[in-house]
Amino acid sequence: EVSALELHDALDFLSVVWRVSFGAPLLQLKTATQLGELALPCVSRADFVSRLSALTGVMKRFQIEDGLLPVGKRDSDKGHTLQRVELAIQHRVEQEGHEQGMADRADEALKVLRALNGVRNSLQHPSTNLRQAVAPWMTLGLTYPPTSWSVAWNQVLAASLGALRDLRAVVDELQP
Repeated sequence: EVSALELHDALDFLSVVWRVSFGAPLLQLKTATQLGELALPCVSRADFVSRLSALTGVMKRFQIEDGLLPVGKRDSDKGHTLQRVELAIQHRVEQEGHEQGMADRADEALKVLRALNGVRNSLQHPSTNLRQAVAPWMTLGLTYPPTSWSVAWNQVLAASLGALRDLRAVVDELQP
């Protein structure tokens, strides 16, 4: 079983490594409430949706400065934080001549983190397109509907933790 505290540590570590690699903080939390909610038990659908909303809310607090993005992309929506992370990493990889595989590894981690939003959306805004609704669940290795919300939440924590660690490893390699 994965502890939410491991997720807190992974977010902290990613933020520190981002600051060293990019010269600016990544995570800007106005309150610790969303982080705290991740550690609460998850036994029902409502708990699952609430925890998932808290987790995606934390990722919405990523702050990627415009100067880290390619010139033509600096006006990209600041609300699309994962896209901005992707653009910043891709820009650094291209700018410094790193191997494209680094950006590809970051993209795989970001795909998992984007799937969190997809799962949350599928629960909060049901779609008539079942294939589209189930795809993010499959990306996270979840069955839909889950037989246990507690087990599903643990799988979300594990997938998120892995993605954050993978993303941090890429960002770590981009240090000057």
